[in-house]
Amino acid sequence: ADFTVMELLEDGKMKQYYRAFGGKWGGNVINQKIWEMMKDIFGDDVIKELKKLRADYMEIEHEIEIRKRNLTDGSKLQLTIFPNFAELCTKLRGKDYKKLIQEYRFSNEIKVQTGKLVFEPKVVEHIFEVTLAELFVNVKKVLESPNAYGIKDIILVGGFSQSDIIVNQFKKRFPQYKVIVPIDPGLAVLKGAAMFGQDGDIITARISPQTYGFYSMRYFMEGDPESKRINIDGTDYCKDVFQKLVTIGDLVNVGYRVEHDVFASSAVMKQMFINLYQTNEKNPKFVTDKGCECIGELI
Repeated sequence: ADFTVMELLEDGKMKQYYRAFGGKWGGNVINQKIWEMMKDIFGDDVIKELKKLRADYMEIEHEIEIRKRNLTDGSKLQLTIFPNFAELCTKLRGKDYKKLIQEYRFSNEIKVQTGKLVFEPKVVEHIFEVTLAELFVNVKKVLESPNAYGIKDIILVGGFSQSDIIVNQFKKRFPQYKVIVPIDPGLAVLKGAAMFGQDGDIITARISPQTYGFYSMRYFMEGDPESKRINIDGTDYCKDVFQKLVTIGDLVNVGYRVEHDVFASSAVMKQMFINLYQTNEKNPKFVTDKGCECIGELI
């Protein structure tokens, strides 16, 4: 295939979805959901104080990161309860961590065993389902894009790609594609960044993340909003027109150029101001439309 799914994630609509999910589709959501559950079990105050103990907090975060990658269908997730964490529970909640776990409303699914917090397979499955649901919605939208024509492979990179659960789910949900996981997928991201830094030409084309254009005026036509009418030297013009240069989702090759002539609107003009705009809409009419944003000015 000429393009992989990863390249198509440059699509502007995808960035919208990305922002809507707080910038997290994959592995980070797993970590976030686990911490939310721990807040629910032990209390928000306990987790806040734990974060101040940077060494312990980072150790637990590291353990979550490592263990989630090794999870398979039907497996449990076990996290170590460190002594400082146990002390915080007693100090701030007046109960030891075992009691707090036992009193938790889902104590059948979340248990304690020999100094470890254990998430049963049912809970692990739920955590992954929440994450994967958002992820697959976005991947499906990418694959349905006209620019995705001819794609045969889905390449999974990043630490989350080491999880058998997510790999199996991709194969199950997208059987018509070949799912590829490179050796050490986490390092693949770093290698790709280094390669691009050394040779920017390895990327031959990108998908335009937004629609770009500039402010312009044209002759006023029937159907134009009366509020856009402006008279200059006896001629009626329509102001605030979005003169489009590139459309969101367009395939833009390296070195691609867009040319457009502009003319003075008055015989006495000494300077010409060209304001550049961007938007997530495909066919904006005016630069005053909702979502249009001025990103620069040429004089």
